[in-house]
Amino acid sequence: MIRKFVLFALLSGAMMAAEAKTFTIDIRTPAEIQETGRVEGSLTDDFRSPDFIEKFKAMNIAKDDEVQLYCRSGARAGRAKLMLEEMGYKNVKNLGGYEAASKTLNRPLVK
Repeated sequence: MIRKFVLFALLSGAMMAAEAKTFTIDIRTPAEIQETGRVEGSLTDDFRSPDFIEKFKAMNIAKDDEVQLYCRSGARAGRAKLMLEEMGYKNVKNLGGYEAASKTLNRPLVK
């Protein structure tokens, strides 16, 4: 009985690990997003805001979840990627600028 429980627990943990979520985050300023729109389905968190990290943490993203970042050109996304990796996030991607992110993800820009 204990072996079955241990096996079940191990398999459940493996299944939970396999269910990592993907979060796409536009880290441009609100003014930039208003001007051009954002990639459909993306969250927003202004990298230049003093509370960027606090807002990011409030999203409750697990360290193993995939985090896809984009900005205007990819520069801020690159800096944010390094920052999040230093915080222990293991699967952070820089999608570059908003137009490249839209194309890569095959999602339109929406206002």
